[in-house]
Amino acid sequence: MKTTAFLIGSLLWMPLGAAAEGSTPAAAMFARIKSLAGQWEAQVNGGKAEITYEVIAGGSAVMERESAEGMPPMLTVYYLDGNRLLLTHYCMAGNQPRM
Repeated sequence: MKTTAFLIGSLLWMPLGAAAEGSTPAAAMFARIKSLAGQWEAQVNGGKAEITYEVIAGGSAVMERESAEGMPPMLTVYYLDGNRLLLTHYCMAGNQPRM
């Protein structure tokens, strides 16, 4: 989970760059999240963690699957709701926070 927080935090601190004229900051950030599509690996706490990003639903959502040795897998779905970038995280703690 720390890996996900670090990755998302890093994205938020990056300059948004040249977003398309008329796009919102949320749309620009969503485009950045889409650009992560693929599989990512890291060494954490002596084990391996994997995060996979997949653009789904005709490009309207991004699914993030996170797994690490010794931990149950988790899932996060990112999507735009008007001018807001939202996510629903399906946590190993058994809750589903929406942010």
